[in-house]
Formats: sequence, structure tokens, C-alpha cells
Amino acid sequence: MARLLCGVLIVLTVNCCRADFGLNLTVPNLIGSIQSSIGAGITPLLRANSTIAVQVSNDRSGALAAVVSVTNAINAGIPAVFTNTLDAAKNSGNSPLLVFSDLFGTNNNARIKLLDAIAAAELFKNTVSPRTYQAIVGNVTVLQQQLSVLTSTFIQVGSAVDRVLFSKEQVDGANIGNYITPAMVNRLSSSLALKSASISNLGSLFSTVIRVKTTNVRYVSNFNNAANTALRVVSTQLDAFTRSLQEVAALFVGLVIAWANDIHLAYNPVTADPSYQNETFTESLLMFLNEIRHLNISMARNLTRTMQNLDGNITNFLANQAQTTADTVYQVVLDVTKQSATTVSDLAENCSQKYIYQLLQPALQVNRLSGCLFIQSSKFVSLDHLLKPVLGRIQSDATGIRATCSSNSMACSAKGRAIQNDAIKDARILSIRIQCRIQICSEMWSALLLSLGLFASGSRADLGLSFAIPNLVANVQAAIGQGIAPVTNANATIRVDVGADVSGALEAVVTVSNAINSSIGSVFQATQKAASEASVLPTVVFGNLYGTVIAAKLELEQAYGVVQQFQSTVSDRVYDAIVHNLTKLHDDLNVLTVNYIALGTAVNVVVATTILPITSLNVANIVTPALVADLTTTLKSLSTSVASLGSLFTEVVKQKTAAVTFVSSTNSTANAALTTLVKQLTNFTSTVVTAGDKLRQVASTLSSNVAAVHVPITGASVNYNGGNIVNLTQYLDAVVQSTQQLSQNLSNGYQDLQNNIQQVYAELVDVATREVYSVSLGLAQKAATSASSFVNNCYQKYNFLLQQPSLHVARLNTCLLPEADSFTKLQKLLDCLLVQFQSDASAITNTRLNTCTTLNGACSLTYFSAYADLALQTDAQLTLTNNVIATEARAITNRIRTCVVATVADINDNAQQILTNFNGCLVTGQ
Repeated sequence: MARLLCGVLIVLTVNCCRADFGLNLTVPNLIGSIQSSIGAGITPLLRANSTIAVQVSNDRSGALAAVVSVTNAINAGIPAVFTNTLDAAKNSGNSPLLVFSDLFGTNNNARIKLLDAIAAAELFKNTVSPRTYQAIVGNVTVLQQQLSVLTSTFIQVGSAVDRVLFSKEQVDGANIGNYITPAMVNRLSSSLALKSASISNLGSLFSTVIRVKTTNVRYVSNFNNAANTALRVVSTQLDAFTRSLQEVAALFVGLVIAWANDIHLAYNPVTADPSYQNETFTESLLMFLNEIRHLNISMARNLTRTMQNLDGNITNFLANQAQTTADTVYQVVLDVTKQSATTVSDLAENCSQKYIYQLLQPALQVNRLSGCLFIQSSKFVSLDHLLKPVLGRIQSDATGIRATCSSNSMACSAKGRAIQNDAIKDARILSIRIQCRIQICSEMWSALLLSLGLFASGSRADLGLSFAIPNLVANVQAAIGQGIAPVTNANATIRVDVGADVSGALEAVVTVSNAINSSIGSVFQATQKAASEASVLPTVVFGNLYGTVIAAKLELEQAYGVVQQFQSTVSDRVYDAIVHNLTKLHDDLNVLTVNYIALGTAVNVVVATTILPITSLNVANIVTPALVADLTTTLKSLSTSVASLGSLFTEVVKQKTAAVTFVSSTNSTANAALTTLVKQLTNFTSTVVTAGDKLRQVASTLSSNVAAVHVPITGASVNYNGGNIVNLTQYLDAVVQSTQQLSQNLSNGYQDLQNNIQQVYAELVDVATREVYSVSLGLAQKAATSASSFVNNCYQKYNFLLQQPSLHVARLNTCLLPEADSFTKLQKLLDCLLVQFQSDASAITNTRLNTCTTLNGACSLTYFSAYADLALQTDAQLTLTNNVIATEARAITNRIRTCVVATVADINDNAQQILTNFNGCLVTGQ
């Protein structure tokens, strides 16, 4: 192609004449075809691109950026191709060299730019559905291919322009089409139209991608706004919590100072009492009061430090929990939007909207964790009521020390130290209780999010918490019982071709059974595995459980569409029971979700509890028997519904298998009868063919026989009528033509007889077999949907009657048998007519001519003149013969047709009567 392109350009360069693409002539349909093919150009693509109403960088999938990149790459080259092609077609001011050089350059530039578009199109691979991705890549590839086609077309047109320039003949509007042919114009237009169509397709595809991705970006943005608001709420509450702790610390310090002052006041009577004025007691008392002062300072310091530690621990823990949970939910949002964009499911958009909306609900906002702070803040405010009694008891102990100190100063000091230790211990116990309460509260909120499939905990534990939960595994296994075996067993009882059940019930059984196997079977399996799982994180355990339940619900929802096939093919009782059990399965899956939430919350509380060791002996206090019972009750309900469906499906399979068997048996009987009939019809047709051949042979030998009779005259013509026997020879020729026509007519007549009989049988046998088959299906349908207690007996009885000889199409044999000797009679009739014809045709022979005294006189001339009339008589006689045979053949056809119509009507009446009697049998049992 490169060498051809160079050749064109060299020729155009050498040429010194000025010419445009149109050669100053009108090329028929050129400009109009180009304009029509270009159409809207790249407008659809730019219009789609202009609908991007969000920040492209906010689309983390990169699909919007890919839309922009592909659009820019196409916009950088294709518009110039469209514009320059149209301008070149209109151009009359530039040399062909410039025109075509510009076209080739524009095309090459567009092809280079489209390489960027092809590379950018690959970015869609993991961000949109496979169908959309393939469509985008396909249309970009078409653009690239058509640019090559367009270059090839330009080369052809350029060569044609060159031939016009060098042409020795005058080129004008009348013969320009011989050079720039309509085929070239069509190829150019087609290439441009394909580009325009690909751009239009891309515009439509990009509009859909932009709409989906814009929606997803807004969903993510809305979620981020909600999450940020929730995090700010948590941050605000943490600040308030810190201030509350500071206030509580100040309250504690104030209470300690007041307590110390009260102790000093309590000892004023001791210090003022002269009876206690001894050195030992005074030193001891001063030592005690000094310790009280130190206790004041130390206790205030300890309380302040404890509150600061509490603030730091809770703040860090809660902030980490909030951020981890928010990040997890955010990742779920991204996963949902990505899955909805890349799936081929028709439900993707609705599901995406539904579940992202749920992720924005208050139940999944991290500001719920601030509830822990609200609860404990109120506890802190009332801590003075807890501390005052403790300090009051210490003060009472201190004021009662006078009796002890009056006798033993060492006991006084020991008592003081004991009081100090008790005070510190009580303060620390209060602090630990408060801190523990807040941490457990926060863990429980996280557990609730965890139970929704958004775990933030990193603690390692299985559902069994590395030790046995009493009765969990055994009760789960007992509740599941046979699991999905009843449904799979019912499915396995299908022993006939599912496609043979025209009602569609067996196909519905297979489809719904597969859905239950895939959905409920997975739920049973996942639950059994989780009940004894001890090797993975709770996030994995409960994540698998919730993912399995969600997938199961989706599969059951899809199975609902198939259930409608049962409505008109089984009894109302069976249909209502199937719908009820499927609905119960779906409802129980919702209950199972609640059971998982409760169980997951309890598991997380167990993991978060560090005050007391949790073992299999006391775990039931958290993972209670009631939680286990709720779970197993739901599993038992699921298993019961599956068992009910298995029983129902077994009943449906039994009914439909019997129906298929009966219908197949009826068909087999009908086919056997049809085979017999076909054999008889074949024999009859063979008889018709044989009779027709025999008649044709007789007719074909007739002219030879007539000619043989006249041989004495034709063999010695000079002796008769002066040698002039023209009339005789013409007569013999007429006999040949008439007998050939008779032979052809007889052949056609018998062929028509054969065709008419075959057509009658083909049409009416089909009517009869369809009627019997229809009644057979009607019996099966009525039997399947009837609630009558007599249905089984009635169905067997009347289905058997359908196979009786009175409903067999073999009865139509009787319409053929009586006509077996009709053709022999026809043959005899024809023989008589032809014998008479041959006798009449030989009326003038040499014997008759020999009665003339002279063979060349008026007597013989009269005989030879009569041959003309004899020819007319012969033709009329053979025509009459054909009419007689044709009339008899039509009579045979009519007799057979009448018999067939009457017999088929009788078969149909019998079939309908069986259906009527069957309906009555369902009521009376007879």
C-alpha cells in the first residue's frame, strides 16, 4: 500500500494541471453521501462527555478518566478526518497533490491518536461490565480499522482523479462515473458511516458509564459526608468526655481536701484535751496528721493521674474503633459500587441503590459509639455520691482513733496507714469499674457493626471462642437434620426427559431445586462450619455467614419468577404450599440474620471481656442458651420448609412423570397406527402408479395398432388414388398426436388422484393425531390441577381409553381397501373404449378400398377425402375416453375423501367424549 500511495502522489506531483477532488465536475451523490454518512460526527461523544457533573478524580474506579481519555483521543483525530474529507469533496481551488496529501496526513494522524484511545479503552476492563467493556473496545477497534479502509479508498479515488487528468477523452458529467465509480463513492460513504456509527455507539455507552459512575461518586460522596459528620460527632463527644474527666478529677481532689480538713477538725478535741498531752501521743498524732496531709497530696495526684490515663485510653480506643469501622464501611461502599458497575446482572443498579442507601442509615454510623460516652458521663457526674460514703467511712474511722491512740501510738499510725490504703484502693476500684464499663460498651457497639458484616475487631476467636459453647454444634446439626436432601432426592426421581413435559412443571422443579441447593444448602453448610470453626478471625466467620445469607436471598428471589410455572400445572393446594414454603424460607433467612447479629454481638462481648476469664463453664452467661435456641429454631424452620418442598416436588415429579409416560404411550400407540396407515397408503399409491402406467402403455400402443392396419395402403401407395395418400398420412399423424395427448392426460389424471389422496391423508391424519394428543395433554393437565380424590383412578382409566383402536388413525385404512379393485375396473373400461376406438379408426382400410372397381377413380378419391372427417371423429372419441376415465378417478378421490373426513370426525368425537367423561369421573368416580 505504501508503494501504491507513493505512486499516486508522484503522478499527482508531476501533473501540472489544476484539479479538485471533484475535477470541476459533479460526481453523482458524492457530497450528499459524505454529509449523510458523517451525520452528527463526534457530537454524540462530546455530548456524552459534557454530562460528567462530578470531579473526575473522585471516581476511584478510573472509568470517568477513561471516558475523557478516549473522547479526547478520538476528538484529536476523527473530526479532522470528517472535515477534511468533506472539504476535499468540495475543493476546487487546490491541486490534487495538496488535497490528497492533506487527506493522507489527517488519516495517519487520526490513526496515531486512536492508539491512545485503544490503550485508554483497556482501563474499562475492570471498571464496567464485560459486555460494556467489549462493546467499547470493539467500537474503538472499528474506528481504527475503518481509518485503514478510508486510506485505501483515498488511494483508489486519487488514482481515479489521476486517470481523469491524463484521459485522452473528454471527461464530463456524463462519463465521470466511469472513473470515480459509484462503488468508490459507496465505499467512501460506508467507511465514514461506520465511523459515525461507532462514535454514536460509544456516545451511548459512555452516557451509561457516566450515569452509573456519577451516581456511584455521589453515593461515595454522600457516604463520606455522613461518615465525616459522624466522626465529628464522636470527636466532639470525646472532647466533652475529656472535660468531664477533668471536672471529675477536680471533684475528687476537692473531696479529698475537704476530707483531710474534716480529719484535722476531728482531731482538734484530741489536741486540746490535757489528758492527751504526752510526748508519745503528741508525736504519734503529729505523725498521723502529717501522713494525712501526704495522703491528701498523694491521693489527689493519683486520682488526677488515673483520670488522665482513663481519658487517654478511652479516647485512643474509641477514636481507633471509630476510624477502623468507618474505613471498613467505606470499603464496603467501594466494593458495592465496583460490583454494580462490573456485573452483568439486570438487578445491579437497583441493588446498588438499595444497599448503599442502607450503608447510609444511622445503624451504620460510627457516631453511635459516642453513646458509650454519654452513658458514662452521667456516671461521672454522680461519682461524688459514690465517693462521699467511702470518705465518710474513712473519716469515722479516723475520728474513732482517739481511743486507740491514747494507749498505743503505733496502733494509731498503723490505723492511719490502713485508712490511707483503703482510700487509695477504693479510688482505684472506682476508676477501673468506670473504664471497664466504657470499653465494654464500645466493644458492644462495634460488635453490632460486626454483626452487620463490618467487623473492626482484630481479636482472634472462633464462634466457639476456642472452647465449646454448650450444645451449639449438636443442636445446629440436629436442627439442620437432612438439610436439602429431601429436595435433591425429589429432583433425582425424575426419570423422563424434562423437555417432554410440555407443562414446564418438571423444568420448574429442577430450577427451584437447584436454587435451594445453592442457597439454603450453602447456608446450612456455612452455619455448620461456623459452629465449630476455631481457625479464623470472627470477621471471617461472620462475614462468611452474612455473605452466604445475602447470596441465598438473591437466589431465592430469582427462583420466585420460576414458581409461576407451577400455577397452571399443579393443583391449587400444591401451588399454594410451594409458594408458602419458599416465602417461609425467605422470611427465615431474615430471622437468621437477626440470630447471627445477636450471636455475633455476644461473641464480641466475650472477646472484649478481660475482667474475668471466660471458659465453657461460664460462657453460657453471655452466649446464652436462648441465643443458641433462637438460632437452632430458625435452622429447624428452614429445614422443615425444605422437607415440605421436597415432599411437594416428589408429588409433582410423580404426577408429571406419569403424565409424560401416558402421553408417550399414547404417542407410541398413535405412531404405530400411523405406521400401519402409512404402509397401507404406500401400497395404495403403488397401485395407483401401476394402474396409471398400464393405462399409459395401452394408450401409447394405440397409434401403432392403427398405423399397422393401414400398412397395406401406405406400403403400396402408388396403387391407390393415383399415388396421392396425403389425407391418409395426415390422418395417421393426427391419430399419433391424439393418442399421445390421451396418454399424457391419463398420466396427469392418475398423478392428480395420487396427490389428492396423499394431501387428504396428510391434512386429516394430522388433525386426528393432534386432537388425540391435545386430549391426552388435557387429561394430564386436569389431573395435575384437580383436587378430586378420584383423580388417579380416573386418569389411568381414561388415558387407557385414549389408546383404544377407535381413536387410532389406522382406521383410515378402511377408506382405501374398498378401492383396491376400482383401478382394475377402470382398466377394463378403458380397454373397451380403446377397442371401439381402434375399430372406428380402421374403418377405411385396403379391404374397403378394394370394393372400388378401380383404385384410382372417383370411388377411391371419396374414401381418401373422408380421412379428414375421420381425424376429427378420432380426436373427439379419445377426448371422450379421457373424460370418462377422469370422471371415474374423481369419483374414487371423492369417495376416499368423504370416508377420511367422516372417520377423522368420529375419532375427534371419541376423544372429546373421553375428556368429557373424565371430567365427570373426577366428580362421581365413574
